[in-house]
Amino acid sequence: MNKLSITASIITTLSVIIPSVYAQNDASNTPTHLTDLIGIRGSSGETQLQQRGYEWRNTNKEGNNAYSYWFNKPAISCIEVTTTQGNYQAITETNIQNCLDASCPEIEPSKELVGEKINIVLPCLEQAGWQINSQRENLILLDRNQLGMDITYNQEGTIIKIEVIRLT
Repeated sequence: MNKLSITASIITTLSVIIPSVYAQNDASNTPTHLTDLIGIRGSSGETQLQQRGYEWRNTNKEGNNAYSYWFNKPAISCIEVTTTQGNYQAITETNIQNCLDASCPEIEPSKELVGEKINIVLPCLEQAGWQINSQRENLILLDRNQLGMDITYNQEGTIIKIEVIRLT
């Protein structure tokens, strides 16, 4: 075996070992239901995330990495997917604000929210400073700055009534 063959064998071995080591390390911080996506091709990962209830929100690029944010409405959770050279390198839970729309901080209780889905509106209201005071079946009570808000929603999660009251 000549030097060129040995070098080629080492490079081939390292190209198999190194990505799997990185995948194992990055998988340790990955939500358990997503660990199988570490190392997967980006386009295949997108399909898998969609099948698992995630919606793509936005992507930022820095150097060789792309950071994509995905929102899971039913779980009201946000993940950051780091893609390097076309493969998923890391998937981590991140602050919900990374997945919310830019208009979210301006959201205020009003009749305009009637008809919207509670699992979309609630994180926006929380981001705007509203705190859940109590929650019962189809009713959430929130408060903020001497105001109270009762949100009634149906079994499909659609808001059917909003009532805002002064708590003074």
